[in-house]
Parts: sequence; structure tokens; C-alpha cells
Amino acid sequence: MSWNQNPDDEVECPPVTNGIQTVTASALRRNGFMVVESRPCRIVGISPPHPAYNITLKNIFTGEDVETTVAHDANVEVPDVTRREYHLLSIDDTILSMVNEGDQEKNSLHVPDGELGDKIKRMKDEEDLDVNIIVIEAMGEEAVIGVKQV
Repeated sequence: MSWNQNPDDEVECPPVTNGIQTVTASALRRNGFMVVESRPCRIVGISPPHPAYNITLKNIFTGEDVETTVAHDANVEVPDVTRREYHLLSIDDTILSMVNEGDQEKNSLHVPDGELGDKIKRMKDEEDLDVNIIVIEAMGEEAVIGVKQV
């Protein structure tokens, strides 16, 4: 807005994205991503539009199944999702001590619950293997989703 513009006039401002893009539903594909109920989800299945897409998704952080219906020409939000690998140095209590390829330390993630957490502990502590931790990041959140031997 210029300083001499009337403050009551409508001004179009660019949207604040927070790692989210807007696309038309017709651009969605299986194994892509979509925001549903403010949560990032992976598209598991998508039916042809008759008159709308029926979309089956899975929350990328909780694994919760989600279903939604979207008109083919509707605008939908798609999160920017990043997958990164970190080298695991140690496990301090329940905190993963890791470094990336640039040797920057990361100590903000906990050992996940369940089978994945058990596998990480077993590979690092019991088997003393050299491992990388796979982390997924989206919409300001991150979670451990895998482990692999280096």
C-alpha cells in the first residue's frame, strides 16, 4: 500500500505460506501430499472426479487414516515435505544425538515409540552399528520415520 492510499481500500497481500503451497485438486497425485484439517498427509488413493475426487490419505506424523472429498477445480493446500538423513552419534536417555552432512548437530528429536524406536536402540546400542536416522519435516514439525545401516 502506498502512503497516499486510502486505508479503507482493499489491498491484495501475498498469502503467508509456512511451507504450504496452493494448487488445484486436479494436480494431486497418489503418493503426493495434501493438508487436511491443518495436518500434512500423504495421498494413499485418489478416485477420478465424479463430480469430485474421493481422496484417502495418511497423516505423515501420526499414521492416522483420513478421507476427504474435493471438487476437481477446488484449490487445496499442499505441504512442503522434506526428508533428511542424519548420522546417529549416540542416544542420551531418549534424545537422539545426530549430525548432518555438514557436521551440524541435531539433538531435538526423541527416540520414537514402538518398533522403530526398538530397532534404533538395538542397532546402535546392542549391535553397535553405524546408522543413519531418517527424518521427515513439514509445516514446522519433524519426526523420525526410519533407520538404516550405513
